[in-house]
Amino acid sequence: MAVYLFLCVCSILTGQGILRLSGVKVDTPVSIFLAPIITLSFWTILLGLGVSSGFTVKDLRLLIWPLTILLAIVGFWRADFRFFKQDWPRVLIVLVVPVLLMAPYFWNGITSYLGSPAWDGWSYIAYGQYLLDYPRGAEGGLSPLAQYAAHLNSIRFIASALLGFFAVLSGSSADTQMASGLFLAWTLFVFSSACMFVGRVKGLRKNLIPFYVGGCLFSGWLLSLLSSNNYDNALAISFLPAFAGISHIIKPQRKRWVFILAGLVIALIYCYPEMSPFVIGGACLFFIQRIVRDGRPLKPWLILLSLTCLLLVIGIAPLHDLILFFIQQAKAGLGSGVRPGGNAFPGLLEQSTLLMCLWGFHPAGSSFAPKISGLWFFLCSLLSFILSIMAVLGIYDLFRRKEWGFAATLIVLFAGTLYMIVGQEYSYGAYKLILLNWWAMSFVVILGADKLLALPRRRGRFKGLITGSALCVFMLFFCMNAAMLVYKDRSLPYKSILPFKKVAEIESIIRSKPVLVTVNDNIANEWAVFFLRNVPISLAQYRAYMAQSHVIPFMQRALEVDTTKVRYALTDSKESFPQSSLLWEGGPYYLWKLKDSRWLQPTEIRNPNGLEKMGGKSFFWIGDGDTEIDLLSTENGTAAISAEFLLGPSLPDKPDRRLVLLTDQGYQSNILISENGPQNIIFPVVGGKNSVILYSPDRPSVSVTGNGDRRPLLIGVRGLKIKLVKMNQE
Repeated sequence: MAVYLFLCVCSILTGQGILRLSGVKVDTPVSIFLAPIITLSFWTILLGLGVSSGFTVKDLRLLIWPLTILLAIVGFWRADFRFFKQDWPRVLIVLVVPVLLMAPYFWNGITSYLGSPAWDGWSYIAYGQYLLDYPRGAEGGLSPLAQYAAHLNSIRFIASALLGFFAVLSGSSADTQMASGLFLAWTLFVFSSACMFVGRVKGLRKNLIPFYVGGCLFSGWLLSLLSSNNYDNALAISFLPAFAGISHIIKPQRKRWVFILAGLVIALIYCYPEMSPFVIGGACLFFIQRIVRDGRPLKPWLILLSLTCLLLVIGIAPLHDLILFFIQQAKAGLGSGVRPGGNAFPGLLEQSTLLMCLWGFHPAGSSFAPKISGLWFFLCSLLSFILSIMAVLGIYDLFRRKEWGFAATLIVLFAGTLYMIVGQEYSYGAYKLILLNWWAMSFVVILGADKLLALPRRRGRFKGLITGSALCVFMLFFCMNAAMLVYKDRSLPYKSILPFKKVAEIESIIRSKPVLVTVNDNIANEWAVFFLRNVPISLAQYRAYMAQSHVIPFMQRALEVDTTKVRYALTDSKESFPQSSLLWEGGPYYLWKLKDSRWLQPTEIRNPNGLEKMGGKSFFWIGDGDTEIDLLSTENGTAAISAEFLLGPSLPDKPDRRLVLLTDQGYQSNILISENGPQNIIFPVVGGKNSVILYSPDRPSVSVTGNGDRRPLLIGVRGLKIKLVKMNQE
């Protein structure tokens, strides 16, 4: 908590220092909430330019942190703290609301709480570790972790760079994983500050501002952001409310505003190039509304615009890769093939749950929703209907106030959301637009509530009823989001990184000797790759994002490990290495000392009927499809499959079963299973990776077995073991 508060205060003072030195004058009660997004932009631009120029984040933070401290001192030295006597509750709100949303992180330890098993989080952390240790573009002969990260060199990188930048505050200056929780908490603080900023300058009533900021953050869509590990979105959502507030207070005669405007736009493009057109388009509507409202000569505005564009051209020069990435993402998102994120929010595509999902309430059956589906659906639907009425009243009030630029931005983004849902059937794309628009949706709800609360002035007898009803709506909204937060936390398969971090202990056992990693669980595998980044490891199988077809060529160029010299193996199963002795175990991992320099290891079994246990031993049924077994061998030779084979119940009138073994080297063996019992199958292998297929040419004669199983159960295989054998043992 102390580090979080330090980072928040530091970003406020640094932003204040930048405003002072740039000559932009903003009243302190307002500028204090604008300052964090300015600090974010300052760090983003320096990291963006530095990383693009070939510097590591480890080198850059030696420059950026001292600059930050100097700017914070300037901000503190010239600050006017008299406002704090009246405005301290607002400052407390922007500090506390992110903590409430991330309560599980702070309760379980912000440096160790995993938060979500979504692979994106690991990917950001892996790339952050790469940028911390290597110049962007380094590739070939690196650790598997760095080689994975190298394939990300042509995409946005600021979120990952900030993980390395913040690592120095997390207790380990060389571990980006420990900085991930702090990064998310700080980005939410920046967002809450931007929402407070726009709420203040737009004249929201003082007693409604806490509900506005609370609604912006403590909502289902921000919970989804945390659950999806969308680090780039966490950075991008603060820019549009910042532009909305700046357009209200800017004085075009003061040309120094050009540094703030250009800095925000450049930082936005660095953070999230694909979303920048939506944000910049909304910002243009805000400023056009301001120009029309003022009715003053255009010359000051044109000069300000020209200078801003000039700085943008200079600042965008090194963003070539990000612009190409923007084009690729746009094609992928609007294309008919595999799209980023897929349909991660299916409730948006169902007519019965569309309205509740638009307001961030996840339908029953999701990991967010309690197991009270009927009551949950009723409450979500009722509350969503009420919020929609308030939003319509709020939009009407915006037009009445002649805030048509604000209203147009909200409506355009909402129309884009509906297009993604109806036209593209792409819920993940809709989610991204809802996130950008959420601060505005919350704003019009508060305006609608304000309009309802103003009615008792004309009808005093309804004052208590309307006020009480409004409070009930807001309390129900926050309670239901709190319920989603609790249920999401309870549904997590892993909460702490500490069990996975135990794998780093094996460094002291194996020292610098190579180790074979045959960890099958995706989460355990990726964290083993992360924490063993300084150990020579050989991955028997690529898992999670490392197994994607476009990533595999990068993984294959990792530092080569001679498998014939491997004497240690890391697994996540006690049964994985029978030809060895157990040296260490911790978390989900087991470290084995191989007894022989000759070994063969099954790395993965893929079976259409699944994998089971029978009598404490591994078991699977061979049916209609192919059973694929991947092997890793230290040498060319002969291998033996030994297992107990069982005649399956799907062919009751046949006394035997036919089994065929095929290898990727073209070898084929036909085996007849005539009775239940152990049997050996001999086949050749080559040094390195091998693939074996088992299948039965028989066909089931019954579709349902006696116990109601509809799977084709032809041959059971229990206690499968595969090992190298000497020729005289055949």
